[in-house]
Amino acid sequence: MEASKRYIFILTVVVFSLSVQSCYTYRTQAPDQIAVADSSAIAWSFAWGFINQQPKITNCNGQAFSEVTVKSNLAFDLLTVITLGAVSPKKIEWHCAEPCLEEGDGGVDINARVEEGNDR
Repeated sequence: MEASKRYIFILTVVVFSLSVQSCYTYRTQAPDQIAVADSSAIAWSFAWGFINQQPKITNCNGQAFSEVTVKSNLAFDLLTVITLGAVSPKKIEWHCAEPCLEEGDGGVDINARVEEGNDR
């Protein structure tokens, strides 16, 4: 009888823990940037971070990022816990910034825009 109470207690704790578990997100965004392209990939970290698989970013064509988000979910977290941190996947999403046009290209002079903002 005592073993069945222990089993029910452990099962209740596990079910409760899984039901309140949610994903988490880290996000950073550059001010005054317009996103023109977006993409995502799964980045894998092995051997407690000694080996990292970095996503191939081919859609930004050398431009800066306007936003980067790193996400995890229950499956990623369980894999990390089961392997004691030896394997840790994360989803990375990025948005490419609008290309900066040089003065004379018919675009906005970025330096003038910064100086204009300092005059306020």
